[in-house]
Amino acid sequence: MDSIGIKIRNATISDIEGMATVFDAYRVFYGKTTDISLAKKFLNDRIVSEESTILMARIKMKGAPVSSNFTSLSHLRMHLEFWF
Repeated sequence: MDSIGIKIRNATISDIEGMATVFDAYRVFYGKTTDISLAKKFLNDRIVSEESTILMARIKMKGAPVSSNFTSLSHLRMHLEFWF
């Protein structure tokens, strides 16, 4: 933790509950229908399969997703996209 109380780390399965709400809101912002269950499954699948690196920040002991880095993966469509 630095002097202003921020710690950044890789997200784990135990973070999914908190991340799903933010991830779902992101998708809704882009015109998708809200679906918390699907958001949880999508995040779980990415973490378990190690298809992405999701960074979490703890800011004064509150969690917040910071970044999700995927290769050829659509956040809005929630599926892998392969480019040939």
